[in-house]
Amino acid sequence: MRKIRLRQIVVRVKAEAEQILNQLRAGADFAKMAQTKSIDTSAADGGDLGYFGPGEMLPVFEEALTRLKPGEISGILETPMGYHILKRME
Repeated sequence: MRKIRLRQIVVRVKAEAEQILNQLRAGADFAKMAQTKSIDTSAADGGDLGYFGPGEMLPVFEEALTRLKPGEISGILETPMGYHILKRME
């Protein structure tokens, strides 16, 4: 697997993650949603986390991203940091 660029939105409450995911599936802009909703430090950059190669991200992220095509959005992924929604950029 080559390097993957991704964006993320992180929230603490699952119900909020579900609302955000529904808005994204209805066409909301991922970067704008990240800027306004995400609690992660990447929010200022529209959730852009940059590029990651195999073994460089959480296993739950890697598993989800390998199933996504560029431009697609994951479901809700739970980690100790909160509830994440990922977008595969490349």
